[in-house]
Amino acid sequence: MLENDNINGLPNASAAFDEVATEEGRWIVTLVSQDDTIRLDTRLDEELMRSFAGRENGSAVGAVEGRRSRDGPMVAEMARAVYKIETLACIGRDEDDFEDTIQTPQTTFKCDAVSSPGGFCLMVSNQIHLLSANCTEHIATINLDCDPELVSFSSDASFLVVGDSLGTVHFIHVQSRSIVFSQEIMVPTEQNGNCESEKGDDGVESRGAFRVLRFASKASSEMEELLVVLRNHILFRFSNINMRKLREALERQNAAMAMEVKVAITIERIDLGSTTSLPHHQAVRDLVSVFDNRGSIVIVAGKGSAPLSCWRRDDPNLEDPTPAKTTMVEGVRRLLQGVGVIKVQVTKDGRFLVLLDDVGRLSLWDKRSLIRLYQYEDVKISDFNIMPILTSPNATLTTTSGSTVVPSSSQFSVIILTAPDSVTQCRFIEVVSLPDYTVTHHVPVAAKCWLVKPQEGSEEAVEATYIVEGRGDSPEDESICLHTRPSRITSLYVRALSETVPLTRFQQLVKKRRYNEAQAFATQFGLDAQTVLKAKLTNTLSEMMARSGAENKMDVDADMEMSVEVLLKDLANIKDDAFCINFCLQAVLSTYATTHALLSYARRLVQDIEKREGTTVKPAVLSAVYQAVRRLGTWQLIRFGSDDENGEVYGDEDERAFDGKEWQRFRVANMVGEMRRLVGMGKMAMAVVVWRRHRLDENLLPHVQSILDEMPESVPTPEFIPWLRNEVLPHIQSQDRVKLSIWIEQRARITEMRERSPHNALQVISLLNLNVMQERLNVDESVTGQICGGHNSLSPATPARYVDRTIFVAHTAPYSTFGFQDTFSQSEASILNGQLEDLAYLWDCHDLRISLADYSHGTPNEIALDLLERVAAPELLRDAVERHFEPYVQRNGLSHDDLFADYCLEVMNGAAGLETSLSNAPWEARILAILDCIRGVDTRLDVVVELMRRTSIPWSEDVDAVIKRLLDQPGLRRGDKLREQYRLMQIKQMLMGYGIKTFNISDLSLAKGLVHFILAKTEVETAMDDALQVVTSFKSYNVVDAYHHLKKFDAYVLRLQNLCAAGRLDKASELLDIIESREPDSQDGLPSAAFGVAQETLIWLIEVIEDLRDSIEDNTYPEDAQQTFAWAIDSAVDLVRFLLKGGTDAAA
Repeated sequence: MLENDNINGLPNASAAFDEVATEEGRWIVTLVSQDDTIRLDTRLDEELMRSFAGRENGSAVGAVEGRRSRDGPMVAEMARAVYKIETLACIGRDEDDFEDTIQTPQTTFKCDAVSSPGGFCLMVSNQIHLLSANCTEHIATINLDCDPELVSFSSDASFLVVGDSLGTVHFIHVQSRSIVFSQEIMVPTEQNGNCESEKGDDGVESRGAFRVLRFASKASSEMEELLVVLRNHILFRFSNINMRKLREALERQNAAMAMEVKVAITIERIDLGSTTSLPHHQAVRDLVSVFDNRGSIVIVAGKGSAPLSCWRRDDPNLEDPTPAKTTMVEGVRRLLQGVGVIKVQVTKDGRFLVLLDDVGRLSLWDKRSLIRLYQYEDVKISDFNIMPILTSPNATLTTTSGSTVVPSSSQFSVIILTAPDSVTQCRFIEVVSLPDYTVTHHVPVAAKCWLVKPQEGSEEAVEATYIVEGRGDSPEDESICLHTRPSRITSLYVRALSETVPLTRFQQLVKKRRYNEAQAFATQFGLDAQTVLKAKLTNTLSEMMARSGAENKMDVDADMEMSVEVLLKDLANIKDDAFCINFCLQAVLSTYATTHALLSYARRLVQDIEKREGTTVKPAVLSAVYQAVRRLGTWQLIRFGSDDENGEVYGDEDERAFDGKEWQRFRVANMVGEMRRLVGMGKMAMAVVVWRRHRLDENLLPHVQSILDEMPESVPTPEFIPWLRNEVLPHIQSQDRVKLSIWIEQRARITEMRERSPHNALQVISLLNLNVMQERLNVDESVTGQICGGHNSLSPATPARYVDRTIFVAHTAPYSTFGFQDTFSQSEASILNGQLEDLAYLWDCHDLRISLADYSHGTPNEIALDLLERVAAPELLRDAVERHFEPYVQRNGLSHDDLFADYCLEVMNGAAGLETSLSNAPWEARILAILDCIRGVDTRLDVVVELMRRTSIPWSEDVDAVIKRLLDQPGLRRGDKLREQYRLMQIKQMLMGYGIKTFNISDLSLAKGLVHFILAKTEVETAMDDALQVVTSFKSYNVVDAYHHLKKFDAYVLRLQNLCAAGRLDKASELLDIIESREPDSQDGLPSAAFGVAQETLIWLIEVIEDLRDSIEDNTYPEDAQQTFAWAIDSAVDLVRFLLKGGTDAAA
């Protein structure tokens, strides 16, 4: 039930009332205006008056009672109050209803409150009261059918979420005072399950449905999530709640948009302790949610095997649609020793956790590592809140004893509510500064008191800490410290504890430069009067800086000198040596002279302090003065006197003008970072100045690797090679030499790549050569000083300088182990050195300009071939061989003949796709020119054989001359190979006469067809001899075994058949005579070859005649049957005559 009662106060009225009837009576909300006198509870105000001094605007303003350390005693008395308590509202019962309900027994009294920058909510009994953020306006009162248990605001306080005892969560829109929707997340049967009862902070048994209910949101996201922990230790995470969109939907009355928000909500269920195997099986008391770059971390506090645990859920991954799950990543067990945790909060900076355990102990933990840093056991504590930080970070507090307290960045304050005393039942609200546990304020409160929970994840910080006090109706309740609990709570007071800085007025006077009034104010309130003088000095310094940009530089310098004199006089009146030293160090002036004057004063002050005993100035501050003086000299050198070797000044007049801000940056800068910056800018001369002056005192040598890594590629090698060779490498330790050698090697490669020349890169890599360092043994400082603009001696002749010089001589002596002598030849740097030397040799001696990348991808053999390939004319090859090829081959120990053979093969492979039908091709001329340079006979034979395989048919006369000259050379080990190749060339030449340009002689299956083709050319007189040559060639490939019919006899028969078919009987007779002359009669009585050929041909002719006869009988004869019959008969007659003649001769 929601009652929309908007209460508007009457004019000049101090309070307004809203009456709500309940079973226990009606509660009345009373708002206290700022200009009204507090009269709601005079008894409580009297007690507050005794604890807090003074009244301001009708509110009780607190005076500091004292400061208590964690050791117990008061350690200091503060001058004035820094906190105030104001009563903002009172919620009490209606007097008319009080008599009827006073006798009703009250076993439990539920009260919960939450504050946010956008509103204040108080829950009492079954009522929820909504107030404005400063509790000046009563917005509404909500009466539920069941008791509300927990409430929480959204980040912008536009919505309120209420969890009731029936396990239902209600979303309430604050502006419209309406319930948007409700969600039941725990049914009553689950509430009455196996879950054991837990006790609340006040020891009363709690059997409600909810344990935790709060919002969490990431600062950069519009989405919020609601974290709900039920009584059964189940955590529900309602994510993707777009409160802004929901608010717009309600304002526009757009139900569809509101439903979209509801549908988009995702729910995740996490079991925190339903079983004993989970960390919080006994209780879950509190949790806090923090966010990082990966996602969110939920830190859960409770009781069980791990009373403190961390649960992580990563942000959704666009690539992985699987929803992220909340998993436990860490739990604290041993450190807590079984003690449960009641409450946990995260400090504003997110670095620490503040925990409250079961026994009332407060502890401070590191959030990242979950390591306990401090544990405080002074007072038993019931509740606490981390207070908002509202004071200026530069504020200081001064005690009556004269000591100054400067808040540390790691310090923060908490407000604690102590547990009731066992005897007096007194409770206190204390403001405690952590981590030293200094109690700066404390005030007694009623026995029934609650700290209002600040809303976590709010966009703005709550300006005050709120408390709610309950007052009873019995006479014993008149005192704040009660011996018994109040019999019945009749009134609830909402009070605000806020910070009020007593130094505000003092700071305003100083800010307005009313120094006389500020000094009087400091005397009146017991503040340190020297603070005024310090502020005056600071403001005077600001004025001088504002005037430093004037156009009239001479007037400004004169005024600056006068101001420095006043500064020095004021500094002399300040007793705080540390302040004076820090002021002189941090002064931002516009001239070098004024800066030097202040540093000189600080140096004299330090010298006086060193003579004293028991000084409070830290040694680091004293050394900082000497360091600043030395750095000022370095600053002067690099800004005013850095001339290069040519006498050119670095920077123009404006760049060399003194810049106080730049000087301060240089004063506190890390010299390693400064070296890196100068080297990164390419100002090597200035970097060398810094190196020489601060190499020892700033320990620059171990960081030389990181310094060199910043060097741009554009820095010329003469600017850093002498520095490395003379001032860095001699002092490098052995463990750092390998890293430096890697940098030098990489730098050499970069130099070669950028300059496209190996010469400077060779100088860089030569830094690793020990002999080069030994030649620089007696380097004069006047020569090395030229690198740095002519400053030959930048430091005095001290014993340390003498020791450094001695070490340098020892390291560079011939018998020293310095350098890379043991590993230089085996390292990659040695390989690179050889490559660069070879490149420089090629550049200078052979005019072959290739890059290191091309050289690295190639080999000396390829480079040697490039020396030949770059010669365009074949007739110039011999000169190139003598002048370039042979010297390079000898330098690298290569084989002449092998390289020549590879080159010839490469040339022939390159010409494989070109037209080779003509002889005297250009590539043949290059091969013939190289052949004359080959010394080995076998290598030359291999090249000639390959040339014979690839040369065109017909080949040129020059090639034929080379072949014949090599054939005539006696003693060839592989002469048969050459002769066989030559014979194959002749066969190819013969085949070209028949129109066959390409024929694979090695293909044995083509032999018979080739012979038939040649023998069929009856008009060619030499066809028989050519066919016999083919037959002989194929016999060399063992064709006799594969093709047993491919013989001379077969060739004769086939030729004779072709002649007969062509009707050339005269040529047939001549062929038989030739066969008879070439193939003499056998001695074993067998017929001659000519007889056998004629006989075989006669049989073939008879078969032809018989086939014609059969075709005539079948009437299927061809058209030329008569012609075929004629030449067959004529041929057969001639063959019979030859056979008869041969038979007669054989008989005779």
